[in-house]
Amino acid sequence: MMQTIAFLNPYGSKMTTDKNTGLAANNTMNGIHWDNNNLIHSLTTLLNSIPDQLLRITDSGKCFLYAANNVGEDDMEKDCFEELELQEIFGTSVAERCIHCAKNVIRSGKAETYEYSSEGEDGNPQYFEARFVKYSERAALAIIRDITESARQRVQNSTDKELYENVINSVNVSIAVLDEKNRYILVNNAALKDDDVRKWIIGKDDSDYSRMKGKHPEIAEARMKMYSLADELREPVEWIEEIPDSKSNKRFFARTLRPFNSGDKHYKIGYGVDITALKVVQDELLRREHLLSFSHKLARIGYWVYYPRLGKHEWSDGVYDILGLERNYIPPSLEAYYDFIHPDDREALKQNKKLSAESDTSLTAQFRIITKEGEVKYIKEQSSSRHSDTEEYVFGVIQDITEIKQHIDEKERLIKEINHKYNDLMQFNYIISHNLRSPVANILGMSSLFEMDLSDEERSQIYEYILESAESIDSVIKDLNHILSFKSDLNEMKERFRLSEIVKMVCSNLKKQIEESDVAIFVDIAEDADIIFSIRSYIQSIIYNLISNSIKYRAAERFPEIIMTSRREGNKILIKVADNGIGIDMNQHKNELFGLYKRFTDQKEGRGLGLHMTKVQVDSLGGTISAESIPGRGTTFTVSFGL
Repeated sequence: MMQTIAFLNPYGSKMTTDKNTGLAANNTMNGIHWDNNNLIHSLTTLLNSIPDQLLRITDSGKCFLYAANNVGEDDMEKDCFEELELQEIFGTSVAERCIHCAKNVIRSGKAETYEYSSEGEDGNPQYFEARFVKYSERAALAIIRDITESARQRVQNSTDKELYENVINSVNVSIAVLDEKNRYILVNNAALKDDDVRKWIIGKDDSDYSRMKGKHPEIAEARMKMYSLADELREPVEWIEEIPDSKSNKRFFARTLRPFNSGDKHYKIGYGVDITALKVVQDELLRREHLLSFSHKLARIGYWVYYPRLGKHEWSDGVYDILGLERNYIPPSLEAYYDFIHPDDREALKQNKKLSAESDTSLTAQFRIITKEGEVKYIKEQSSSRHSDTEEYVFGVIQDITEIKQHIDEKERLIKEINHKYNDLMQFNYIISHNLRSPVANILGMSSLFEMDLSDEERSQIYEYILESAESIDSVIKDLNHILSFKSDLNEMKERFRLSEIVKMVCSNLKKQIEESDVAIFVDIAEDADIIFSIRSYIQSIIYNLISNSIKYRAAERFPEIIMTSRREGNKILIKVADNGIGIDMNQHKNELFGLYKRFTDQKEGRGLGLHMTKVQVDSLGGTISAESIPGRGTTFTVSFGL
């Protein structure tokens, strides 16, 4: 049976030969003149030059092989396919699978790929790929490609990979490779003993692992900071990590993180060595060093002796050192000693010494001295009366505690600074974990849709969603970088922005949660309450948390609604977020509503950080936050800020 092969022009219309003349018809489409005869000749030449086999398989199981050079320039209607028996070429099992794939493609219209192997002339296996596409309502085209080289390379790569993995797993060093998003792509046995967990963690990060293990996230957070530092420096980063083992014993690991590139992608490889035994020795050395250091501090002591019967004073060299004098610069005496006491402390010390002498008791006193060079030092003195059979004397030891006093003052200052920085870090961590989690989830979710068969319009819409989420992430990161880059007062970080833009961004970040919960959000922002002078990232975090809480604690028995309003009252702006959710028992929880790790229901997941961090952020901005709630009816949060 003669068949006529038909080719499609770039605009989708078929070009066939003229039935009357046998010559190729000329078509004009969209103002373009097509010479069908030349086009068919070009396409035929292209097909003849391709080494792959082209088959046409019908739904009845018949097979036709495209025969190269069967189509001549003056014989366009000659059939370029020759009928053959598929089993004779491929064998029964492969032939049956090819017919099965062809029928699937004819029925569904979706292309399929099937790989198979056969024994070559040299006795080695040859690998082929059959690509099936729909040709007509009764037939499919199959392109058979020889993929032996790539398949053998794939096998070799798999063998090489197995070798490399065996080598890596045999090393008694923790090794892990992370991608540019800090997700694990390789973990060896030394890093994770459990095979199931090691397989599970691929594609996940330390936060995922921390949540899976039910552990506190401090280690994961610390690692993420080191990952960010390595990305920023593009140089190796080293640190020591303390991790409790299964018996809650402390284990110490020396970590090294080294960035590297492969092609146009960025990776990081991490090494970890158990240095617990070394750390024990090191701690012992540090302890001994501390004792030695303490002894050196005690070496900055001096002693004096007074013999009442003789009216004689003695000073050790240490006393002269503390007073900043040359040896024997002045004759030692109590009056000379008092001359160096700070005027504000002198009389109190004299009275204490007098009482000690009268009561024959020891004395402990702290005071200041002014050295010959005008330096102020802090001194601790201990003295007592001693008697012997031959003579009576009073013995005293003075110690320069200036450094200790400075250390104490510095410690108190650092404690205050650490507490302040801790609150800042908690706020930054909260902003990152909440403000970035939703847009990242949006990007991941939308990206997975690209694997589906979508129209150009749908792909364009998904791309816009991804771009919007990426811009949201970029905005948050820029805000945080700006805050972390300056150690200035909060007022210096403030800027003017529109509250309506913040709400729009928050709703975009929560798009997935909003759609899944089918919640209706009504926003009413007065014109004179839209412009805010504050810290953008803090306001975004506050709005995000209040709206996400309303979504999370919605009531199952009714359609969820959230109403957000902003009004100006005097010199303040009031922002309200009201919902019709499950509510909170204020009689029971009013005083602990904004407490750390406080939760008021077991029905939802959470760690009890949200409202606490929101309160901290509001306080940092000089605002106030309050709540009104009725169990079973809903909750209203009111945030007040000065203009």
